[in-house]
Amino acid sequence: MVAQDFPRGHSAHDTFGRVFVGCVFACTAGWLAWLAGADVAPGDSGEIGTAAYLLGVAHPTGFPLDLLVLRLASFLPLGSIAWRQSVAVGLISAAVLAALAQLTLGLSRRSGVSSAGAGAAGATVAVCGLLCFGTFLGSALGVEVYSTALLLVEAAALTLLAGPVAAAAGWTLFGLALGAHVTAGYLMLPLLMAALLARPAAARARYLRLRMPLLLLTAAIIAYLPLAARRDTAADWGDPETLGRLFEHLTAARIRSSFSHEMFHSGGAPSFLLAQQLGEHPWLLPAALLGLVGLLTRARAAALVLLSVLTLDLAYAVWVNPMGIAERQLGHASGAALCLLAGVGVAQLGQWLLRWRGGALLGFGVAGALALATFWNTPWPAHADAYVTAERLGSGSPLSALPPRAAYVCTSDSACAGALFAVYVEAARPDVAVAPGQHLWDATVLRRLTSLPSLQALAPAQPLAPTQRRALVERVLRALLADPLRRPLVFESEEPLRRAGGSVPLRPLAAAPFLVAGTPSPYARSATAAQRTLNAALHARFGAAGPPTAAARLQWSGAYDELGKVALHADDIGAAVAAESRAVALAPARAVGLSNLGVALEAAGSFERALEVTRRAVLAAPERPAAWVNLIRLEGRLHGMSAARDTLNAARLAGVRDPRLDALARALDQGSTR
Repeated sequence: MVAQDFPRGHSAHDTFGRVFVGCVFACTAGWLAWLAGADVAPGDSGEIGTAAYLLGVAHPTGFPLDLLVLRLASFLPLGSIAWRQSVAVGLISAAVLAALAQLTLGLSRRSGVSSAGAGAAGATVAVCGLLCFGTFLGSALGVEVYSTALLLVEAAALTLLAGPVAAAAGWTLFGLALGAHVTAGYLMLPLLMAALLARPAAARARYLRLRMPLLLLTAAIIAYLPLAARRDTAADWGDPETLGRLFEHLTAARIRSSFSHEMFHSGGAPSFLLAQQLGEHPWLLPAALLGLVGLLTRARAAALVLLSVLTLDLAYAVWVNPMGIAERQLGHASGAALCLLAGVGVAQLGQWLLRWRGGALLGFGVAGALALATFWNTPWPAHADAYVTAERLGSGSPLSALPPRAAYVCTSDSACAGALFAVYVEAARPDVAVAPGQHLWDATVLRRLTSLPSLQALAPAQPLAPTQRRALVERVLRALLADPLRRPLVFESEEPLRRAGGSVPLRPLAAAPFLVAGTPSPYARSATAAQRTLNAALHARFGAAGPPTAAARLQWSGAYDELGKVALHADDIGAAVAAESRAVALAPARAVGLSNLGVALEAAGSFERALEVTRRAVLAAPERPAAWVNLIRLEGRLHGMSAARDTLNAARLAGVRDPRLDALARALDQGSTR
């Protein structure tokens, strides 16, 4: 046996494990802190960060544990508030990876691996696999709640692995898990049941009685929600002051009513998408199978508990909450379980190769090469720059140009979250009210938006069905538009405004970032400045060469495209052409950028260039109706009605169906494409 082989329980083996796990935490913490988003990430990050900073209430189920941790992180005297919060999540994620390394070492020893080197090789593979797993990484660089939940589950598994005495701490962790993402407590159940069943049958009742006080003590963290709701901050989802509202919030009644048509149905598409995500690194799967066989042979109880956690996580993702699979909000525990099994399998293979001279070198070399290849092929800039498109909602963004006391009615999660953070944390515009358009039926949202008693009276006492909510939102918008003393209303998109019967002159571009009801556009003086800021940010991050990977270039192309739409809506045609040109230069095959550049060039009078670019947009994505509509108009302008009709027929042959094409067909019959 080689020198680094130690028998189970040897102190040198334990010392090596502690040093190894400490190195894993230090390395991954530094790497994730380096990549952490300097601004608000898309999705829910801005909303969670705002609720944490204001000590308010986040969306169901509230996540009080995460909010308190993020609030503590905001006191760090480093960088912006957003970056401090992102770094805190990065440190939690590094702790997840360190705990995974410890679990891999422990289970490898349970499965008969006595070599410290083989165990370290397996743990390295497991850590690299999870670190490079897109679902995990996407929630490790911005403000999200999934890493905290996974860390609690891993900590409970470590207490179970340490023995019956340490397993008692799992009940304390379960109380804390009630203040984290719902998957934390849900996935701890097999671990707690295993700890309970490990006791003699006669002692189980006493065992539970002794652990309940610890559970209740840590579960008191839930009391944060009603206490925070009483503070009435700008972030107060559901206002859970009463016992009934608190129960609704903790059980996500609002979300369940909104997505009841998607929940509790086993669908093939979500399952296939989740399988694709978990199979990002196919080489992990045979290693995981090998690890599972080894555990079933030598440590059957541990294998069954691990399989139970994996099964419950997959069931939750596919059956209970398939809505979050596309956004990669689910599958963290499943990915960790697969990486853990793969690490155990690699450790077992390394132990087997130690029997031959040179076998250890071969095995460790292969494991290192696989881990390095996984790390090397991960699109780090794409994940690190996912926050770029939200920078325009910060203190130097178009929000700074809104009219005094404007009310911004947002509709997308990213825009709402970014605006909430900019207004209530960065204090970019303290006079501006941010109102999530889909929640205008909520009493807390209405209270922040207006003091009209008639609107306050519309707020329901109980959660409404989705159709009832939409109807109430339209009533609220109509009342706000009709109020002679109303605040200036600014909309992220025209859809809610049109449904409510409002009118505003629209440019040909369908999706301008902001539309102002009844007031002139306020963005002319901000688009060019925002573009200069984005240019400086791009150059500071990557230098003159620009983003090195296609995924990163796509992210930054989208940021320039958004700025181009702002400038176009503000009639700043030069800035629009410059921004859209930069967007196309970064991602030449991105159809949306090509189409929008064509619109900007047409507005600038460069019709031939607009035609050429729009043709490229159609070739890049022939299924997009907007590019065809613009191409037909340009063909009619430059080459006559016959060319426009030929292009329209080509769109029909391509299978494109859109009301705008029907309108153009009628216009062509009348001899016009305007």
